[in-house]
Amino acid sequence: MTFLKILCLSLISIFKVDAQILVAVSVIPINGQHEVIFKREKPSIVFRHNIKTGFKRVLNSGKRFIKILRPIVHYGLHFVFPSVLAYFLFPQNWLRAWLIMILTMLIDLDHLLAKPIFDPNRCSVGFHPLHSRWAIGLYVLLLFFPVTRIVAVGCLLHIFTDWQDCLWKR
Repeated sequence: MTFLKILCLSLISIFKVDAQILVAVSVIPINGQHEVIFKREKPSIVFRHNIKTGFKRVLNSGKRFIKILRPIVHYGLHFVFPSVLAYFLFPQNWLRAWLIMILTMLIDLDHLLAKPIFDPNRCSVGFHPLHSRWAIGLYVLLLFFPVTRIVAVGCLLHIFTDWQDCLWKR
């Protein structure tokens, strides 16, 4: 099926001609070539129909895009962004800092305490014990001690990542 045939059969190609609209209604193969048959329609009917369906298509494609983008951003912040932070905040030991930040993913073990263990619509910030306000306060306090600073940055980045994931769900 050629691109033109798909375009015409799905009524995507609409052409405006002198306040009337030509709508592709059929494709007839003639000697290996595709001949397009157009039908004149009143602008209000065709535009109303196409604005509604077009708007629905745009909304649905936006929802699909967000469904694809959301895990990319989430896991990018969990695994890629710690390397950027480690490189700029701890340039002498950036690899060690990155590994420690990756190990802060272990705070997700508190998900094992919840029933069900995984709920895609649940916001983990404020729900799980290691994602609570008290835990976040502890992570902020750990920033002030050089020995625990890398762990604190990793935990706070983890909390931020889970929090921004909650924003996608709204």
